[in-house]
Amino acid sequence: MGAQPPPEVGQLSPDGMWRWDGRQWSATGHVPRPQTAGRPRSWVWWVAGAGALLLVIGIVGGAYGLISLARTMQQGGLTCLPSDFPHYPGSFVSSETTSLSPVGHQCHMTFESGDTPFAQGKPPLRA
Repeated sequence: MGAQPPPEVGQLSPDGMWRWDGRQWSATGHVPRPQTAGRPRSWVWWVAGAGALLLVIGIVGGAYGLISLARTMQQGGLTCLPSDFPHYPGSFVSSETTSLSPVGHQCHMTFESGDTPFAQGKPPLRA
């Protein structure tokens, strides 16, 4: 085994704690950071970021769905009447029944109003 060449002036030791001044090794005052054991944990941040992104997408999508449903209900979009069905002023839906059967879709709606019936056992007025 051959002799190693002398260190150069200013050279640091492999651990970085000593410096060669040409005559002797002097302490540098550098305290090395302890090495962390185990694998790097950068994947944890990726998983946390992906989870947070999915949460935000879910919240935004849920809010959009609820707002759309509320607007549809306010505009009468969840009724079984055709969109061009005439509206009678003062009337309201008192009951609605929807059923699915092998024959098809059936919808029954009952409207009420504050008006009195045209004839309650009286003959119609003649002009």
